[in-house]
Amino acid sequence: VDCSPNMHLKYNFEESKEMTYFESVCKQIHTICRQKLKKGQLDHVGLVLFNCHDTQNDWNHQSCRIEIPLKELDKFAIDHLAELLSGTREVKAHATMVDSDDKSHLDLALWCCTSIFNDSLEKNAKKGIYILTCNDDMEAGSFLGSDKTKNDKKKASAQAQCLQRVKDSSEKGILIDVWPLYDAISLVQDGPMPTHFQCT
Repeated sequence: VDCSPNMHLKYNFEESKEMTYFESVCKQIHTICRQKLKKGQLDHVGLVLFNCHDTQNDWNHQSCRIEIPLKELDKFAIDHLAELLSGTREVKAHATMVDSDDKSHLDLALWCCTSIFNDSLEKNAKKGIYILTCNDDMEAGSFLGSDKTKNDKKKASAQAQCLQRVKDSSEKGILIDVWPLYDAISLVQDGPMPTHFQCT
């Protein structure tokens, strides 16, 4: 789940309750996991937050926080999601650039997720990474502070690196899917809502 500043802006969603994209995502994940647990569908589920203010993972991938380790779905995961939703567990957006010339926050997130899969004992299990974000330009915020020419070069390099990571993951049988968050856009924009989510 993306934790960039845009994910923490408040909008009026369909239920007329003002909340952030991040809160809306946590709510939906919490509901899905509760339903799966009730039905006895004990998939192995993990939650990685990227674009975070802090770094918490075994590989020191910058701005990536393993909020829920990959394991069989249980009550701990449900309670943990409830704490995120209630604000008991604080999540701060990341506001600094990536310490690399060819990596973006999205690339680091994918790297973190594939590292988790590599360490998993379930080698033959079906694997999937689901990216939840309201941002369709994931490299733009990774190099704040650079001049435009240097920033453009870094962005192009980061896009190529990220695309290669996606290809490598696909060859290993890992599904990568993007879930664009456009629920509230039509309620806060003056112009028409985009017809599709453009992701480079």
